[in-house]
Amino acid sequence: IKEALNEPDSAIYFYEKSYAQEPTFWQGPYTLSDYYRRAKQFEKAEEYINKALTINDKEAPIYVQRAVILENLEKFEESNTSYT
Repeated sequence: IKEALNEPDSAIYFYEKSYAQEPTFWQGPYTLSDYYRRAKQFEKAEEYINKALTINDKEAPIYVQRAVILENLEKFEESNTSYT
């Protein structure tokens, strides 16, 4: 909701609070990585997508998101391994 209201700092605060309260829920860091990717903060996006992958390495959307982030960081070889 905060993100939709164009309150990014507040949105990040609540995303991070949610993740801190439920660190085994992969969607928390995944959502943060998506937010940072769209904000073109690719290093932060990579940090959070790797956390999501550590929690759950079975979800295809995590690998796709990771590949997109790595492409934006020009880590093309790593990116290719996320797609396979």
